[in-house]
Amino acid sequence: MSSSLHLITSLPEGFKSVFSGISLVVSTKGFRRYLIVPFILNIIILVAGIYLAIFHIYPSLFSLIPDMDNIFINILRFAAKPVFICVVIVITAFMYSFTGIIICAPFLDMVSEKTELICTGKINNPRTSVARIIRSILVTLRNTVGLLAFILVFNVILLFFNFIPVIGTIFYSVISFLSVMLFLGYQFYDVSVERHQLPFSKKFDIMWRYKWPCIGIGMAFLVLSYIPIAGFLSTIASTVGATMIFCKSEKAL
Repeated sequence: MSSSLHLITSLPEGFKSVFSGISLVVSTKGFRRYLIVPFILNIIILVAGIYLAIFHIYPSLFSLIPDMDNIFINILRFAAKPVFICVVIVITAFMYSFTGIIICAPFLDMVSEKTELICTGKINNPRTSVARIIRSILVTLRNTVGLLAFILVFNVILLFFNFIPVIGTIFYSVISFLSVMLFLGYQFYDVSVERHQLPFSKKFDIMWRYKWPCIGIGMAFLVLSYIPIAGFLSTIASTVGATMIFCKSEKAL
């Protein structure tokens, strides 16, 4: 019962935090100067991702279906279209978050610091030197690749459930989606975790403990990424929202 209640309260809290992040960014004086470079970078990354999705990824997936004038092939092509569209959306969001979080790492650090200062009145481990910025990029890259490898291995293992008709496929689809959302959301939560210099070995424990807020953040990021104009702020808003969640749970760490 308590686990279900935790899900009901924590997942929406994580989802709403991203949109609260937009409100905080827009309404807080002095915040906008932290956003110029990551905002421009996000525009470039998102436009590039959408271009790749429309002109390369989607055609590549569709080319897997034989080009034959056959009723069964036509039915398969019709049924596969919405599936391929969903796959392309998830892949694009995945690429957007993965590249955006790495390229914007030092700027997201500043955004996270500013958010923590607003929420708590103090900053933990401020990053100002060039060495710290370089370290931020390298550590973010290492952590992101490590977490990505874990999620990929986890999903490969889950593939075996597809051998169970209907129920297995549904179970795989749901768990696979949630694991991807967990990865997307935790990337932004990890910005604060890394600034507090918590060891990598502890990250999986933290990710599991705050899985529902992170899944909510991942879902909000996915939704926000496809809203015109606002999508350019999705990486920044998700970092702000995740930092707000982190500040609330900091004592538990």
